[in-house]
Amino acid sequence: MRLGIDEEEWLIQVKDEALSLGEEMGDPVTPCIFCVPKTLVNENEAAYIPEIVSLGPFHCGKPELRGMEKYKAEAARRVSCRIQSSFPDKNFTDVVNSIMSMEHRIRACYDKEIHCSGEVLCWMMARDASFLLEFFRNYNRPFQQEDREKDAAGSEYSHPVFCADGDNSTVLAIIKDIMKLENQIPLFVLEQVLAVEMDSIKLAREQMEVILKLLFDNIYRPFNFFIFSTSPRRSHVLEMYHYSCFGKNSPMESSQDSWNPWPKALDDHRLKIPSAVKLTNAGVMFKANAGVLEEIKFDKETCVLSLPLIILNVESEVFIRNLIALELCSPQYKIKKFTQYAQFMDDLIHNKKGVSVMRDKGVIVGNLRRYTQLARLWNSSNLSPALSQCVAIAETRKNIHKYYSKKWRIHYKTLWNEFWQAYVSKPWFVMGGIGATFVLILTGLQVFCLFYPCTRT
Repeated sequence: MRLGIDEEEWLIQVKDEALSLGEEMGDPVTPCIFCVPKTLVNENEAAYIPEIVSLGPFHCGKPELRGMEKYKAEAARRVSCRIQSSFPDKNFTDVVNSIMSMEHRIRACYDKEIHCSGEVLCWMMARDASFLLEFFRNYNRPFQQEDREKDAAGSEYSHPVFCADGDNSTVLAIIKDIMKLENQIPLFVLEQVLAVEMDSIKLAREQMEVILKLLFDNIYRPFNFFIFSTSPRRSHVLEMYHYSCFGKNSPMESSQDSWNPWPKALDDHRLKIPSAVKLTNAGVMFKANAGVLEEIKFDKETCVLSLPLIILNVESEVFIRNLIALELCSPQYKIKKFTQYAQFMDDLIHNKKGVSVMRDKGVIVGNLRRYTQLARLWNSSNLSPALSQCVAIAETRKNIHKYYSKKWRIHYKTLWNEFWQAYVSKPWFVMGGIGATFVLILTGLQVFCLFYPCTRT
């Protein structure tokens, strides 16, 4: 049986790959940038697919994203000018050549095969990395309140992409695209561009840390306990953002949670709990705290459910959905804490009434005006149950389930509260009920008098 390949071409390619892999430095690279499963994308394609700028190979060349190509070229030109101002004998080609030495390391970061030549890939990465660096530098300027001075090329950016205005719609759209899982590029590529600029990988890493810290200080943060950290080093911007959401309690670092590959681990994790509306009717009180996800707990004595305060705005859905997608796709996240938190919130919030309860109690804050948007954020039918457990969430589920299911008073109180809210608390229903009762009494008296006539003695 003959192989369905060109044997000579295949052999040359394999030998080249083996030789280049031996020349590359550093530890083996595991995939860290993934194509989001269709089951998630179909729920809200705009949350996962870039809408204004492509970064990396997955969406490169799409017609609807070509509008940003001229700004990538401008960013590359400015990087080249900066290099030549310090090293006249160098230019942007040196950036591309330095990236070529890590071509196979770059390819290894993506979970799908990249069907383009090494030269095309490296030019793509050099331009995309230059665009990101220029965007980050200018995005940070207004928050530092620095004067806008002419750069090495002798002119200022005038387009909204590079105007350093973090509030304009174009910049917000780019920020959302930068946080999408399929639109990531490895951070070591950005460091390599800076290393050519500064002629030092050490200085490049220090500068990279400063740039990212200033960026993360001024973008959307879902929790109050969000703390930027570059140690240990992360693969790309979204992974670093995820780590900053958890800090030392990152699912990649934490050892206090249990991981069990057997389905029995699902018992406590996916115990169905009542919605926020039903829990409120059953006497449960919600309390917002500034703690981490490990501080989610239900106090059976006081009937208080403590949840971390979460801040939601127009960017929230993109950020949160891609954090979940990262956990579901990456094997590094054995403890999928954010996914389990989302599943927990999904149980609590079924509709706008659930959102209203959580907002009234201060658990959810932000400027999303439409309650349906907030409810949709959590209601995902494709969040696969994780086989690993976040101890705090699993224990809270178990305690709520016991409290709600084993006390008949809860069901009586729930029914009464639902009846009160539906009828008694509304004045027109009260007046109608009083009127109906009065009519029934008069009708009863009339019937009584028909059978037992009232006679004078």
